[in-house]
Amino acid sequence: MCLKTKCPSQALTLSKPIIHKLEAYWFNLRFKNTEIPLEKLLINTDHTKSEIFTPKLSDALEVYFKLKCHGKGDIFFRASKRAIKDTINLLKDRPINNYTTIDAARFRDHMFERKLASSSIKRVFAIIRAVINITIKEHGLNCPNVFSGTFIPFLDDTKKRQPIPIETIIDIQILKRCN
Repeated sequence: MCLKTKCPSQALTLSKPIIHKLEAYWFNLRFKNTEIPLEKLLINTDHTKSEIFTPKLSDALEVYFKLKCHGKGDIFFRASKRAIKDTINLLKDRPINNYTTIDAARFRDHMFERKLASSSIKRVFAIIRAVINITIKEHGLNCPNVFSGTFIPFLDDTKKRQPIPIETIIDIQILKRCN
């Protein structure tokens, strides 16, 4: 590298920052692949800063409402609150990266034990997935949504509601006119 000078003292002055940068570069190369002594005894060495401050499921619901509440009706809020409340009641309110696929399967089995139809369980899981997905994106987290891969079998267990018989409708209309 040319310093564009013939004066030895000026060349020495100009070379000092370059030498400092080279020394820093060599230092990083030497210690980049060096193992930390007793690294296996350290706790949480694999967590990034964003994973340490992961919001809990209840906080995720607040984020979801803050971002998705505009133009939504009462049913939206009730269904979302109920889905998250049921999840928290069974699995506890934990940071969203602390749930596992085993937890999601346990929640699914719990829903089937409560005699919910598979279509209702799919709807609840869709809500939970949406709440967690939006929080992961908003906080820039690097964790999977364990509720997104849970298999929910289609059991064809929905009950078709029978229409109200016409005679009953006529009776109600007559009663209403009399009052």
